[in-house]
Amino acid sequence: MIRCFALCYCWFASSLGFADDLSVTAVDFWTVELNCETELSDAENLIARTIVTQPQGFEQVVESPVVASQGKVGWQLLYPLIDEGRLDVQPGNWNGYWIMGEYRFRAELLDGSEVVHRAEATLDPMSLCPRDGYGPIFTDYRQQFIECSPIRPAYIDWDQMSFTIRTLTDRVARCTVLVDVTAREKEEALTGPWRMELTGDVQQHFDSSGWERGEYWMRIRLQKDGESVGPYMIRKVWKEILPPVESPAGPLRLGRRP
Repeated sequence: MIRCFALCYCWFASSLGFADDLSVTAVDFWTVELNCETELSDAENLIARTIVTQPQGFEQVVESPVVASQGKVGWQLLYPLIDEGRLDVQPGNWNGYWIMGEYRFRAELLDGSEVVHRAEATLDPMSLCPRDGYGPIFTDYRQQFIECSPIRPAYIDWDQMSFTIRTLTDRVARCTVLVDVTAREKEEALTGPWRMELTGDVQQHFDSSGWERGEYWMRIRLQKDGESVGPYMIRKVWKEILPPVESPAGPLRLGRRP
């Protein structure tokens, strides 16, 4: 599993374990709020360092000021909970339904350089969807405000790939994204990044000449005030190269007949 770090981050060993007392709430399309209980007497001077791991395994680290109130501390992150591209079938009583996987939030409260409290939580984006008798209605996932898809799921003997991308303007009218393409679970960009201003329908082409057959990931990441924020939104596309057709030297024979 690969991990991309939004900030330089070093993990220091500590005797403090993570407690499951962290709550995560979507404030709006861009922001989530985290809260945890603490008995610390001087919580106003703390900094929260939050490590967010996406279902696909990418990881971001963000530091935020803390607000204390009545035995709890809270802070906010610019972390839009867009569909990050991991959709698997969950077996059910009918033919199964789609799951997105869980985001994992791990928080460290820092007093200077000292970790004084740790907390963690997981968030299943499907828990934010309305449900019917068959399960969550993913098409009505309200935190999504970008649509993106390759024109085809697979390109066979064809190097010119393309995709469409746009905003859902009734939710977020305009946003900026960076887009690149990597091999499956790799960090190195094979093409891009492209900085794109999204307001409506856009189509982008890229050349995969020389790439091997296999799975490739289009990575879309939102920009806010010139900085990358939130998860990587992954869209997958496959390239297939057919072997050359071999012609027989002479006519094929079935029994005694050519």
